[in-house]
Amino acid sequence: MRTFVPVCCALTAALSVPAAAGAVGIPNGYPRTIAGAGLADSVSISRAQATMQLMSGNRVRVTAYSTATTTRTGRRLVVVVSRCSGRASSPTCRATAFSRSALEPGRTTVKRTFAVPRPVTPPDALRVMILITRTSSAPIPLCSAGARPGSACKGDRRFVLGGDLLMAGGTWRSNLGTRLGTVVTPPAGVSVDQVFFNSRTYAWTATAQATGTAITTMGYPDQPPPRRFTDALKAGVPKVFTRRPMVGGAFETRAVTRTLRFTSSIGDSSLFSMLVPVPPWTNNA
Repeated sequence: MRTFVPVCCALTAALSVPAAAGAVGIPNGYPRTIAGAGLADSVSISRAQATMQLMSGNRVRVTAYSTATTTRTGRRLVVVVSRCSGRASSPTCRATAFSRSALEPGRTTVKRTFAVPRPVTPPDALRVMILITRTSSAPIPLCSAGARPGSACKGDRRFVLGGDLLMAGGTWRSNLGTRLGTVVTPPAGVSVDQVFFNSRTYAWTATAQATGTAITTMGYPDQPPPRRFTDALKAGVPKVFTRRPMVGGAFETRAVTRTLRFTSSIGDSSLFSMLVPVPPWTNNA
């Protein structure tokens, strides 16, 4: 059973932005891009993607794609589309529409299409979330932007974030019709708990049954990746990867919105792939 409901209640998302860039902070005014997918309440989200298309009547068609795998019963997958207001560096996102689908044990693929009003400018921001819950009727709660997959929503801990895609500063307009977001495709013997990007933080956590080597890259599809990292995987030991390179972040000058590609692989097998738009920016640091 599934429901498709336009909503009038608010889903607010606040981002804490430091006043200065600092070593790992984000400068004031930087339009945020956040994306990720992972394990949420015993449900593995291996796809959290969306496409956008402009419609007449000042509306936008958002199509969300999600894939969930679980061995448990009683879970529900909630797809939420929010149009945001406020500042592009710390948008407030109010749920505009959502769908709720019951999950059976096994693999479930969900595609949902929503027609929503275009977001106000500024911040010209859209957010698509995949939430996992055990409740069939509770209102969509506050789920702070910047929370990582696997985190319970602040407003109601019965909802757990499984996938996220926040695009501020009009970046959602730059690749109309292109699937943006995260796809997790681990080879046999490897489990991925989390993949996450937050404007300049690149992160993933995975566990392999056997030793191996992971190659992680950050860059743009139209050129060789300028950042490449090699990490050893120990059998049965979770590998936590976190990097903050300049590429794609708030300290890299870009004249136009660009599509960032964040990937990792083990041997010839992909671990995950992420495509997200990052905004034009001038680094004055």
